[in-house]
Amino acid sequence: MCKYGWHLVAYILLWVWSLQLMQQAEWSFLNTGSISQCWDGYPHPGSEKPVLKSFVLAEIAWYGHTFIESAMVDRVRGDFWMMMIHHVLAVCLLVGAFWGNGHRAVITVCFEQDVGDIVLYISKMLVKCDGRFAALKSDVVHGVLLVWLAVTWWGTRCGILGLIVYQCYHFVAPSGLILPWDERFDGLSLFLFLQLTLFWVLQVIWGWNLWLVIYRKVRSGELHDHMGDGEKKKKGGKKE
Repeated sequence: MCKYGWHLVAYILLWVWSLQLMQQAEWSFLNTGSISQCWDGYPHPGSEKPVLKSFVLAEIAWYGHTFIESAMVDRVRGDFWMMMIHHVLAVCLLVGAFWGNGHRAVITVCFEQDVGDIVLYISKMLVKCDGRFAALKSDVVHGVLLVWLAVTWWGTRCGILGLIVYQCYHFVAPSGLILPWDERFDGLSLFLFLQLTLFWVLQVIWGWNLWLVIYRKVRSGELHDHMGDGEKKKKGGKKE
């Protein structure tokens, strides 16, 4: 429970920070109404980076922390290696995009990704509290939490992130920066585009598995769920 509370507080603080930065940025879709500005004109002016530097460093430190934490306590998860790849990709994207003046995209991605994490950890904490509060044991409550998480996940981590990936190809590809056969080719830009695409594919896989969990639980009539947490087993196959 403490782990989930710590993660929830961290993601809320990071999201509020990114919200403040997005509100202040003229290029932000919160001000322009268009997400295309996170790639239009890439690479973007380095003069925009100083105000974003502390936030990016905080995100890098956070994902470094979660990598070490997952390596220590999440080995029982069925998606352990996906989680580890996710954390490595996140750090590489943060460092590479900021270094390569793709800071607009990286702030936008952090902003939308943290929404899904906030919903995830609120759901996990409510599920873990169902032993203390009778109302939280209801199948209806668990079902609502699963659907809420799935809708948020697909709306932000799959939908908005997918649009960001598409906008990258739409705006950056014509410039030749991610095309190896073009004389204007930039290896870092291609590296970031491929990483961002893989990052999105991971979100889609998790999102698809989430809908499968909901479908199977509806069919079985049992909606209680551990929100993806692995369960340790003793020798002989019994759960601890």
